[in-house]
Amino acid sequence: MKKNLFKEIVSFTLRSMLLALCFLLYAQSTLLYAGLPGKINYQGKLKENGEPVNGTKKMEFKIYPAIEGGIPLWSSDPQNVLITNGLFNYQLGSNKSLLESEIEWNKETYYLEVTVEGVILSPREELTGVAYSLSAARACALTAPDGEPKDAVYVDNEGNVGIGTTEPLAKLTVNGPIIRRVAIATELGPADDENNGRIENRVLNFTKLYEDTAIRIFYCDTLRVRSTSAASRWEIRIDDVVPPGGAIFQSKYSSSGDDHDPTTIFGYATGLPAGNHQIQIWVGPISGYASDAHTGWNNSRWTIEAQEVWIQ
Repeated sequence: MKKNLFKEIVSFTLRSMLLALCFLLYAQSTLLYAGLPGKINYQGKLKENGEPVNGTKKMEFKIYPAIEGGIPLWSSDPQNVLITNGLFNYQLGSNKSLLESEIEWNKETYYLEVTVEGVILSPREELTGVAYSLSAARACALTAPDGEPKDAVYVDNEGNVGIGTTEPLAKLTVNGPIIRRVAIATELGPADDENNGRIENRVLNFTKLYEDTAIRIFYCDTLRVRSTSAASRWEIRIDDVVPPGGAIFQSKYSSSGDDHDPTTIFGYATGLPAGNHQIQIWVGPISGYASDAHTGWNNSRWTIEAQEVWIQ
């Protein structure tokens, strides 16, 4: 190589008596995640005697854990790289996947060393930013910014995610307390004498985000059936109809003539499309029995609670 070659770096210039190399590590995540190839796209510019180089040069790329010295953790081995009008492009990992190296992208700082026709460029260049996204392609963990806890979020090779554990046994395993978000409607009364229809003051508006989920619903209230040998049925409906997956209801029977009971109705509404829905409470007679229903008592509290869930 001739001594009047120089080295140009994008965004700043480093002078070298031996070689000119300009490189850019692309920041688009698609370069890393398309099929998880374990590659980093590397582009450079090579000049000789101030003129762009054309032809093929033997180049080698190595990644080290230190800016000087040490043993390389990954090497491309010598590669013939085509240069056109001074520009060249090489995918680090194209012949030997970066994912097969001992590099732990999320834990250390690493440096790239480039050799052209046997000449080692100096200093090594720090790999920053997008290169460390390669850690997401492995069974690995995310550590808190201050270093503790380590492995705060872990993904294994089966795609299971652990929070607070490196041994997730399901798609999501959480070691520690969690807070779940639910929709709720609750009031103290009023009581309602509706005997065959919708109870207007017992509703909960709910937004379902996904098509393939269910809504888990709890309804708590004080329910009464009055009259000897009487029965009524309280039912949870969605948008005035029975959920596609089946009715959610509870029937009450009275033999004494005036039974008031705190009651919980619970079930899963399945088959509903994503979007806005209204959860309602309906009451009606049961065939063969007298019916005199009363919902609520003396302004007692009622509650409707709903949460979107995946079920097997």
